[in-house]
Amino acid sequence: MRDTILTLEDQRQALLLLTAYFSFKGQSETWLSFSILKGAERI
Repeated sequence: MRDTILTLEDQRQALLLLTAYFSFKGQSETWLSFSILKGAERI
């Protein structure tokens, strides 16, 4: 019976994963644009 219904625990787990994924994604993108800016300054 629990294959269709997401329990509260499942939702919490998914939210945690999403949050971790997006914060990691945001950090890497910020670092990427920062290093590009730094590289542009050197030229």
